[in-house]
Amino acid sequence: MSYAILQSSMISGPVKFAVIFDLKVPLSPGAQLVLDYLAVFETSDDITEEFRQSHFPRVNAPAVAYPYIRAFVSQFAVLAGFETCTLPIRNFTLGNPPTAFQSTSLTDRPVSD
Repeated sequence: MSYAILQSSMISGPVKFAVIFDLKVPLSPGAQLVLDYLAVFETSDDITEEFRQSHFPRVNAPAVAYPYIRAFVSQFAVLAGFETCTLPIRNFTLGNPPTAFQSTSLTDRPVSD
């Protein structure tokens, strides 16, 4: 799983940003769920460079969105007739969170495996 923080022309306004997750989950031999999950956040003030570099969009926002992805994947797998699939709990303070926002279209975003 990878994720990116971005501002895009598809997310209008100077107070909105998104976290997009690129996810590939094996459901059974020969079956895989490929998911792009977009979580849009809105702030009370314009997004500044200070905010972009802060902890919130890089660590807190992904941590807020992730439980919804976990629930979706689990429910999707069961309702589609696969065995239960539960994504692991993830600590977004560990590892290398994205260091900056990306300004890109949602179809041309650089998200890797």
